[in-house]
Amino acid sequence: MKIPVIVYTGVITSMLMLAIRAFGFGAPWYGRRCILGAFFFVMSDTILAFELFYADFPYSGVLVMLTYGIAQWLIVSGSLYYLRNRI
Repeated sequence: MKIPVIVYTGVITSMLMLAIRAFGFGAPWYGRRCILGAFFFVMSDTILAFELFYADFPYSGVLVMLTYGIAQWLIVSGSLYYLRNRI
């Protein structure tokens, strides 16, 4: 599992870096939502990896799903606003 985990870590890190690059830190609110959503996505997978490969901790499943849901909501809502209003 070492190689797939390394590859996946590279992919989600790239996603976060591309979100930051696409919108920048001085982004309007919808850009900040996308960046924050990417950050929450990375946090969700970090918690999941910690739980799977290191040690269980109380409510880790709830924390994973909470951060994942927040990430999806932020990415989708920020992206939809951007796509609807860019013309």
